[in-house]
Amino acid sequence: MKYLALLSNGIDSAVSAYLLKAAGHTVIGLHFITIGAKSEQMDKDKSGRAYMTRDALEAERHAAELRLDDFICLNVSADFEEMIIRHFADSYCRGTTPNPCIRCNRLLKFGKAIELAERHGADRLSTGHYIRCEYSPKYAAHVLRKGADVSKDQSYFLSSIQRECLPMLAFPLGSLLKREVREIAQKLGFSFSEKKDSQEICFIPGNSYQEFLASRGAPAKPGDIFDQYGNRIGTHSGYQNYTIGQRTKMQFFHALSEKLFVYEIDASANRLFVAPFDYVMKTTATISETNWFVPLQDREYRCLIRKKSKEETVRVSCLEGDRYRLSFSRAVFAVTPGQTAVLYDDEGIVIGSGVIEC
Repeated sequence: MKYLALLSNGIDSAVSAYLLKAAGHTVIGLHFITIGAKSEQMDKDKSGRAYMTRDALEAERHAAELRLDDFICLNVSADFEEMIIRHFADSYCRGTTPNPCIRCNRLLKFGKAIELAERHGADRLSTGHYIRCEYSPKYAAHVLRKGADVSKDQSYFLSSIQRECLPMLAFPLGSLLKREVREIAQKLGFSFSEKKDSQEICFIPGNSYQEFLASRGAPAKPGDIFDQYGNRIGTHSGYQNYTIGQRTKMQFFHALSEKLFVYEIDASANRLFVAPFDYVMKTTATISETNWFVPLQDREYRCLIRKKSKEETVRVSCLEGDRYRLSFSRAVFAVTPGQTAVLYDDEGIVIGSGVIEC
């Protein structure tokens, strides 16, 4: 079988490609250059080869070390700028908190990569994500399921990819633990075996949102803070620096008798609204831009309203158009516009997802 294997510059994608190659498959490595290269025309080195970023060169070294059958490096920085970076900056400027990785997976990693796999005659597209893709007799369809390593599961980030792609996807690490992946790399003596996982958004150096947004023409400006009664009680450093549920980095005019949390961001007026903890608890949320892998049923699901949140029990009801209401079994803290809500069944199968409106 012929695989097109996405390669970053990390251990997970490399071991994933290795497992396919070791099983006797033909494996072509694919690396996307998303940042750090000219989008209009790639520079050339002395040999005439297209210039590659540091990450791309490292991915190429991995492909050689793994003895893959071929390696492709594609510059998609123009698309990444238009689809991901601009959307991220615009969302923050509107006062919402987006998740660019989810959007990138849908539009680039599992959008363009599928097209390339078909163009190169590959049977499957593989990545190093910790998630399982399998046929479910229960739903009579291919589904995504949480990875075996609960601490590394990446189903949240792949919850918006198109369901039509699923039969073509392979995730060799889905049934493995992270320590097992490192052990494979170490046992084989791969140079990348001790590489640390990346924790930051790839296009924000140093994870400094403020500097990034300022470079995009949206510098933070101090503004006013109001309580739930409309009283002006303090100042903030710029609404882009805050998210729903935050209670730090705010200056108040007098000592507070209780902790106050951001519950609303008014981007147009550069204002924050804060209130006590109970005021930031919600029993419902509205989602749109939905993506369903299997039909919704009249039953309870498990829901993540952000990657690191606790799963909540929820029921889903259809509103007008592509909008749905999530009704939680108990009040939840800091439901954040712009974040993605992901629904699961009791077996860890991804039912679908949507972007939180309110």
